[in-house]
Amino acid sequence: MKNGSIYEPFYAKISRIKEGKISMSKTLKLSEQIENIQQEIDDLKFLKSLFDTACKKEFGHSISQIHKMIDAQEKYEARKAAQQGQRNQLERSEN
Repeated sequence: MKNGSIYEPFYAKISRIKEGKISMSKTLKLSEQIENIQQEIDDLKFLKSLFDTACKKEFGHSISQIHKMIDAQEKYEARKAAQQGQRNQLERSEN
């Protein structure tokens, strides 16, 4: 990737996420476990926003918009399949 890329600032955080796999051992105090879990949540939120940004740049739509389009397409296909089934049933009853 070229220097000056918009994704360049994110590389450090992503590498920290990859390296920061923290196992929840019994030796950690409860407060440390909570801090670790909160850090993982923050990292996941960051990755979600990064993925949303990438989807917007690549496809021109956010993740939620893409999910809505997929749902609408599935409803359309189900409706078309039901209509085709009704046509087939009507044709069989006419014969």
